[in-house]
Amino acid sequence: MRFNESPYLSPLIELHGGVTAVAAALGVARPTVSLVKSGEAALGQTRGAALLTHLAVPDGRPADGILHVWRDRADFAATRLASRLFFPDGAEMQVAPWSRWNWSGRQLRQQLRLLPEVAVLRSGRRAVLLRTPAGRCAKPELLGSEFRWAGGGADPVELAIPDADAELWTESHPSWWDLVAAWDKKQSGDGIEAWQPVDEVGLA
Repeated sequence: MRFNESPYLSPLIELHGGVTAVAAALGVARPTVSLVKSGEAALGQTRGAALLTHLAVPDGRPADGILHVWRDRADFAATRLASRLFFPDGAEMQVAPWSRWNWSGRQLRQQLRLLPEVAVLRSGRRAVLLRTPAGRCAKPELLGSEFRWAGGGADPVELAIPDADAELWTESHPSWWDLVAAWDKKQSGDGIEAWQPVDEVGLA
C-alpha cells in the first residue's frame, strides 16, 4: 500500500494539528493537504516522504523510542483509528496528575489554568502523549477494550510530573527520557517534588 492510500493518513493529520498546521509545517498549500487527507490526491515522492516524517511514521511505520504527541478534539475517533497502527496489540495508559484529580471531582480548573488533559499510551518503546481539552481526558473505556491502566488495575495511574513541568507536558514536546522518568516514577525517587493538588479550602 502506498503512503497516500493509507487509511491512517487522515486521522494522523488530524492528530497533528489538522490540515492548516500540517500544510504550514510542510510548506505546501492547504488545499493540497486537504485533498491528501480526503484521499482525493497524492503528494510527490519527496513531499510524501516529508509528510510521513512529520507524522512520525517514516516508511508508513510508527517510529519507536520517541514520544509521539497527538492532540484530539475529544471525540477520540482519530485516536482510536490511528491506534490501530500504533498499538495493534493494545497499550497501557497513565494520566497527568491534574487530569487524575479533575477526573475524581476536584474543583481545580481555575487554579490549573484550564490545562489541557494529558494521557500517555504506551507499549514497550512506542508511546503517544495524547492531549485533549480540559475536562475531557482519555480513559481506556473511551479508546477501546485493548487499552488498560498501567499495571492492569481499575483506577487511573498518575505520571510523576512535577508542577514545574506542567507546561512541558501541555504545550511542548517531552523527550523519551522525560516519559521514562515520569512513567517509572523516578522523579520522586530523585527528590523532585511531584505535582500536588492545591488546597480546596475556599474554592467556589
